[in-house]
Amino acid sequence: MQQYLLKRLALVIPTLLGITLVVSLAVRFLPGTIVDQLLGEEVAFVDEETRAALEERFGLNQTPVEQYVVWVTDLAQGDLGRSLISGRAITNDLKSRVPVTFQLGLMGLAIAVALAIPIGVISAIRQDTAIDYVARSMAIVLLSPPSFWVGLIAIVYGFILFGWTPPLSYSAP
Repeated sequence: MQQYLLKRLALVIPTLLGITLVVSLAVRFLPGTIVDQLLGEEVAFVDEETRAALEERFGLNQTPVEQYVVWVTDLAQGDLGRSLISGRAITNDLKSRVPVTFQLGLMGLAIAVALAIPIGVISAIRQDTAIDYVARSMAIVLLSPPSFWVGLIAIVYGFILFGWTPPLSYSAP
């Protein structure tokens, strides 16, 4: 058992390096650069000096290997960089958002368990009856679509049918 755990732990570092390499290469294949995205339609009106300063600020004047090494080093130290929109440190944004996301996940899990256990028990007791087939079919239908899509549809139809919109601020339960 210990050897198995040691092998698995030894694979963590190459796996993480592989993932970061794939992400880094994927970003390279995107059209344009972050400078082009930030400048938008103004890109044609920006002089070379301003463009060079922006490229230096974002490290685009380095080779891809240097950029990757700097990125992985910062990542290993817990520095996720700064938001391009707000300018704040991404770690600070995550610190405020992760607890809310965790709470939302737990609440969703509690609702799912509260519904799934009684339905599963009824389905097990009434095995191979119409109730069982309906319960299994509903489980498959409700678990098939992605949760973000179901949430979006719930918001849209909640507004269309009832004029309801979700609150745009967070309040603890």
